[in-house]
Amino acid sequence: MTHDIVRHDEASTMGQGIGAGEGIAAVERGSLEGKTILVVEREPLIALDLQRALEAAGAEVVVTGNAKDAVSRIRKSRFAAGVIDWHPSCEDHRLVARALKQGNVRFLFYATHAPEDVTTVRGAPIFLKPGRPEDIVQALVMLTGAC
Repeated sequence: MTHDIVRHDEASTMGQGIGAGEGIAAVERGSLEGKTILVVEREPLIALDLQRALEAAGAEVVVTGNAKDAVSRIRKSRFAAGVIDWHPSCEDHRLVARALKQGNVRFLFYATHAPEDVTTVRGAPIFLKPGRPEDIVQALVMLTGAC
């Protein structure tokens, strides 16, 4: 498997073009209807932006900023996909990624810097911050097969 690094100064995500300024309108409303998405993000404003965008696409969103809480939630609930905040100075992303992989849940990383450890990200798309929440939504639509 490969991993894709998406830079948000470009107007494309995983092969799907989203023109600048299209925003949430570029993602079909209800495209994540019936899907529960886990967002693990330490920055409250980023988490809120992601939550709003995902809910606008019809998803139920569970947000946490704590890896241990995320792992606990993964064990108790069924998620369609996940968004993991990636930090080079912290191992938390590995715990969450491992738990999602064990549950066969697809996920992507939302990172400040491109990860150097490709074993953690094998098969998972990487989106670089700052980014557009609608690009994350579009990627999750594709990851969950909702398109």
